[in-house]
Amino acid sequence: MTLGEKLKKLRLEKKMTLQDVADQTGYSKALISRIENDSVSPSVGSLMKVSAALQIKLHELFASIEGSKISVVKKGGRESFLTRDGIKIENLCFLSGGRKMDAVIKTFDSGAATERVAEEKAAEEWWYVLKGKLAVSFDERTAQLNEGDSLYVVSANIRKWRNPGKGKTSALVVTTPPLS
Repeated sequence: MTLGEKLKKLRLEKKMTLQDVADQTGYSKALISRIENDSVSPSVGSLMKVSAALQIKLHELFASIEGSKISVVKKGGRESFLTRDGIKIENLCFLSGGRKMDAVIKTFDSGAATERVAEEKAAEEWWYVLKGKLAVSFDERTAQLNEGDSLYVVSANIRKWRNPGKGKTSALVVTTPPLS
């Protein structure tokens, strides 16, 4: 069942018309119809208004859609751990099973370094330096990344990361397939 189909089913179960939902959300009847027919992709804000009109919480709406998975991780609710290399890893996604990618924030103390040998199946990695400097070595090359810089690599060899700066370095890292 699609998102639009679920919204329409909920509306009909509550014996509400398109106009009823439009009146409660401030949106046009035509827009509500297009959302229900999956011809437009509503924003999260719009979905919040529509789900409130239908008296269902947004997370319940997504959870009720077949095959749908959603993970909301609040800043203060991130799981984190320290690797044996002394690098802090904060998980940004809690979904398990069937994920196609993983997102974490890695924080390196000054001088901290790590190395990983690529697995048999190649992984793709995207790094974005949030704070500090990062030296990334792969294929006998080294890239120096500063705050705001990014790197995309399809890994096939040994990769090394090192914080060459005096302060901490933090980077947003997205990998596919998930490494965890």
